[in-house]
Amino acid sequence: MKRYVLTGSAKRDLDEIWIDIAERSRSIETAERMLWLLYRKILSLAKFSGTGRRCDDIDEGGRCAPAGNYIIYYRPTSSGIAVTHIFHGARDQTKAWRNLPVKSKRK
Repeated sequence: MKRYVLTGSAKRDLDEIWIDIAERSRSIETAERMLWLLYRKILSLAKFSGTGRRCDDIDEGGRCAPAGNYIIYYRPTSSGIAVTHIFHGARDQTKAWRNLPVKSKRK
């Protein structure tokens, strides 16, 4: 079975997504449903890591795939994938990567 790893940045992204949805919708259930959708997509990407598209323009060597209104950024590994970030699709993706703290940026 292929596995996934969430980087610290991806975990923070998921926390922020949950909080944002729960606050805007005033529904914990709605936030939970979105997180489950994201986790199901992550499991699928771990199993079929080549299904996303290359996103070298944003993350050299990385891949990305949509999940609902979000975009999951990841890197294939020998045992599955490492999820690096999850951003809302309406955001300017280049700016989202550019505005990361220095320690989170990939070289």
